[in-house]
Amino acid sequence: MRATVLTEEHRTYNPVERARLIREHPHEDEDIMFFDERLCGILQPTRAFGDVSLKWSTREKVLMQYVFDDPGYVPNYLTPPYLSCTPDVHSTKLDQNSKFLVIATDGLWDGLSDEECVKLIQNKPSDVNSATWLIQNSLAQHNQQRLSKILSIPPGPICRNVRDDISVIVIYFNDEF
Repeated sequence: MRATVLTEEHRTYNPVERARLIREHPHEDEDIMFFDERLCGILQPTRAFGDVSLKWSTREKVLMQYVFDDPGYVPNYLTPPYLSCTPDVHSTKLDQNSKFLVIATDGLWDGLSDEECVKLIQNKPSDVNSATWLIQNSLAQHNQQRLSKILSIPPGPICRNVRDDISVIVIYFNDEF
């Protein structure tokens, strides 16, 4: 069984996403918009459900700062919004080889390739949740001691540099797994 990729990576290093953002913000300095290979120097993903401060209009940003004394300052916030939650929608025909679908945030793919993900699902213990299994392996590559250490880091800046927030959904098309 092999992986079939159904979407583009929505990250600042993807030329398609970069071109889209440059089209949407034609008067912005690209070096500033993609500072440190991150959107506005903050975030690698270019599409997301969260990170609302990069989705606010200039007016909303000013209101949030005034009403809530919002500390979420975004430098060089010139022509927002920058981050989109608009998905890429693709369709594909399922066949007898279509076994499952993995929907995941960027944190999973930082630690696993598409092919590794397929192999892990094929070889996971039967009593383990598939999404949990993928997250654990993305974080620690089968090393239980390393996983325990990673998961014991308290929330904060160190934790954020060691583990990303990861969401995973595994949808099975049959009961083989």
